[in-house]
Amino acid sequence: MTLHQLADRLSEFATIIEWDESSVDFQNNAIIPYEKACSDNFAVFAAHVASTDVPGHQELADIVDTMSDAQLAAYCRLPYVVEAVRYSEEEALPSTVAYLTLLALGMTLDGDRDCDDYAPSALRGVPVSVRRSTIAFPLNISGIVRWSEPPVEYAPDAADRVFDKVENALALIHEEETIAGFVSSFTAILGIRECRERPNVVSSGTFRGMIGLTALTNPHLDRIDRHYLADALVHESIHTAMYMLEYLVGCNIATKDDASRIIQSPWSGADISVDNLIQAVFVWYGLYHLWKKIEQRNAAEASVVRKYKTRAYAGFEKLDGFLTREGLYDRDEVCRLLSRLAATVTAGQSWRGGATAPSEAAFAS
Repeated sequence: MTLHQLADRLSEFATIIEWDESSVDFQNNAIIPYEKACSDNFAVFAAHVASTDVPGHQELADIVDTMSDAQLAAYCRLPYVVEAVRYSEEEALPSTVAYLTLLALGMTLDGDRDCDDYAPSALRGVPVSVRRSTIAFPLNISGIVRWSEPPVEYAPDAADRVFDKVENALALIHEEETIAGFVSSFTAILGIRECRERPNVVSSGTFRGMIGLTALTNPHLDRIDRHYLADALVHESIHTAMYMLEYLVGCNIATKDDASRIIQSPWSGADISVDNLIQAVFVWYGLYHLWKKIEQRNAAEASVVRKYKTRAYAGFEKLDGFLTREGLYDRDEVCRLLSRLAATVTAGQSWRGGATAPSEAAFAS
């Protein structure tokens, strides 16, 4: 895929995260080909471990054979499975097969209920909700844990309080059905954990190597309310959708040269890469329109909602000058797209950008 084609896909994506009716078609046109790609990649992996007689491969194959089509699609899309299939090295294949076998057992021990728990795509069209059994705790996973003391599971009573917060946040998101569907489609697993080494640091994150996993760290803190969590869940689902786009079109949004270049975010002031910046512009664009829509419907909480909308808007006011200073303003078509998004927000307009009606094109190679 060329940079020009990628810019076209991102231009179309901008219309999606204004949260109109086109978001629904986009979700289906993203998830369905993504699930097929994940299933195809798993089939290639399974054939490889069988042909090389990796220990344990037959047990894994036997368990997979018992799955329904819906279970198998859900299993292949699990972020843990996607990561293992994509990144396992030859010498690690026996342990990878053992790991995948455990995950497969988890999918089949209790039939369709577990499949439903793990597969948001099975809930397509159903209002977003969260059930305690859908929550996973991703501990000691490569690329996630960066502390000397890994985050840990909450005790049951503390976990219940956190789940209640998440449910309240999802209720707020559900005030806009298109946004609720988007979060459901692009959040396969919600990992909630406590970090005792940094007890006052709250964060959320998604991971290019584990598409569909959203991690929330220390959401139990009193200052974390449903507005914060709603913002975080939408924020991370937009990242996930962009990672999925990359996965399907086979082209990263930023170049390898960008990875080592550090700049400051126009929103937070934090040190980020150019890749992070490109992602951030779309994330904040979606968040701006999230809070704009909620503000129009939710007069009772207008002051809190306006705070989040203003925070998103502020970075766009600085973006053009920032891109010019960093030599990114007219660097390529993707960077020019960022400037146009900023102009759209500050002018109080919606995005058109010459995009066609949302269709499979956004995720076509």
